[in-house]
Amino acid sequence: MGKILNITGGILVAVLLFSSCSESSCTESTVADASALFYTKSPHAALTFDSISVKGIGQISDSMLLNKSKKVKSLSLPLRIKSDTTAFEIRFYRSNSATLDKTDTVRVFHQVRPQYLSPDCGCSVFYHIDSVAYTHHRIDTIKIKQPEIINQNEEHLQILF
Repeated sequence: MGKILNITGGILVAVLLFSSCSESSCTESTVADASALFYTKSPHAALTFDSISVKGIGQISDSMLLNKSKKVKSLSLPLRIKSDTTAFEIRFYRSNSATLDKTDTVRVFHQVRPQYLSPDCGCSVFYHIDSVAYTHHRIDTIKIKQPEIINQNEEHLQILF
């Protein structure tokens, strides 16, 4: 009888232990990229590019984010965690052609803000955009609309042409 109680007790303890463990309940994003949308300067209206390429510059292995992508209205720009500056090269191609038209460079100066979310989510990295520098080959102006980057559902930069 004592042996049956020990086995039953062991099974009960195991069931309680395993039932208290749960899948991660983290619903928050731990990655926040800068969101940039394209606009015409005058009149101020949304703009779509036929074909552009975007790559990160200044890394050991530069990263291609878009490669001659079609019908581009916005960009999701990942910022560096270990630096306060992130640079991108944007190549604009002629309509219905693979011929390069113009290339601009965009530098985003930012602060890195690590934030503890919860035991399930761990830490996330948010950013604050201080300023933006850019060439003017095709880009006219870049406006910082929302400097705090805490989620990707907001418009952080407006790129005007």
